[in-house]
Amino acid sequence: MNLVKDLGIFDHTWKDPQASWTVPARVIRNGDGATVMMTIFQPPIMNDSQFDAAMKEMDLEMAKLKEILEH
Repeated sequence: MNLVKDLGIFDHTWKDPQASWTVPARVIRNGDGATVMMTIFQPPIMNDSQFDAAMKEMDLEMAKLKEILEH
């Protein structure tokens, strides 16, 4: 993990049964809160269906994280 707290950088490795890859990620101030941004590239080893399934799983995880942070 590449973590630079003062700059809001938390690049990390996404691990999936088919592959693992680096995910650049940033947190930026947004009013009284923050916005999290991640850039996800499809690894060559994953076909479109596998990647789409992984992204659906990530959507669920991000929704749960948002729920936890907002309550």
